[in-house]
Amino acid sequence: MWDTGNQRYVQSGLSDGKNRTGVCMCRGFLSRFIIKSFSLGLCIVAGMLAGCQRISTEQELVEFQQAGPVREEVNVSTLKLPEREPKPYCLVVGDLIQIEMPAVMGAVEAFLPEEQRQTGEAKGSHSSRVDKNGWINLPILGTVAVAGSTLATIETFLTDQYCPKYLRHKPSIVVRVLDYKTSPVVIIGGVEKPGVHKLRSDEMSLLAALGKAGGILISGAENIQIFRKGAPEENAILVKVVHQTIPTDDPKLEPGDKIVVKTRELPSFTVTGLVLKPGKYPYPPSERYNVMQAIAHAGGLNSIAMPEYVKVYRLNAKGEMISAILKTGGESGVSASNVEIKPGDVVAIEQTAATYTRIFLSQILNVGVSAGASVGP
Repeated sequence: MWDTGNQRYVQSGLSDGKNRTGVCMCRGFLSRFIIKSFSLGLCIVAGMLAGCQRISTEQELVEFQQAGPVREEVNVSTLKLPEREPKPYCLVVGDLIQIEMPAVMGAVEAFLPEEQRQTGEAKGSHSSRVDKNGWINLPILGTVAVAGSTLATIETFLTDQYCPKYLRHKPSIVVRVLDYKTSPVVIIGGVEKPGVHKLRSDEMSLLAALGKAGGILISGAENIQIFRKGAPEENAILVKVVHQTIPTDDPKLEPGDKIVVKTRELPSFTVTGLVLKPGKYPYPPSERYNVMQAIAHAGGLNSIAMPEYVKVYRLNAKGEMISAILKTGGESGVSASNVEIKPGDVVAIEQTAATYTRIFLSQILNVGVSAGASVGP
């Protein structure tokens, strides 16, 4: 009997201990729930007392949109770049030319010394480099000035010189450049292929040099400076750039010039607050984003807080910080989907009484579910 009673007593004690633990846990949960519910009530009252955010008026919004960085709008067709239509190439000192004139060479060969007669593939042609005086040396004719002349002009001149004095019929004469005289220029900074580039005499201009370097980077340039060899740096030629990659002038270059293309930092905007991925995001010059699209870049709005308002900060022309408060929903003029952001803007989705209440309520419900599961049967 004693053993049995004692056994029952022990079992009863174990059961009572378990019940007391469950009661304590329930009381603890209820206490926390009452405290948080009371706090929630205070938050709701505070939200009611605070009222809604004051949305920016349409007039305030107009002033806000006029502030901040202005995107460069330039009509490229109106740019006064030098009119440089393609022109025939003119020979310069140092060019190596080849003159194809089979009939002439055949007729004059008898008058040439043995060592000057053409053989093999070279027969019927004559090659000569333009010397420092701008002349070339030709069979029978001797020295002929060619620097500054086009290839067509030289062909006509030689035809008239050999016919009819040495030939009865006008010969076929073709002049071509075998090796162009080039000059080095240095291009550094925001181009695709920086380095030393060799330019022909008809390529000694800024635009031609940029073309040799692969053009300005897509991120753009602020300006271009040309430093002349032997000249003070303060005398550098400054060329403005519009539309990120279009120089406003095309100055002539000289051998040894150094071209510095100053790169432009890619514009950006910042999104902070109740979004999934707050941070700084690039804003390509070719793009246009409204406020909601900017928020989408940051992963979208916090789905628990469900913010109804967004505040956009911007610097005006005086360097003063101004702001506009917009609605995240709706189609009105003050809706965030109807307002374009500008480079440098800060899009802030800040806490309000309403968003704080929603987050707080979500936390209470999560705690209640967890606590209920822990004291279940």
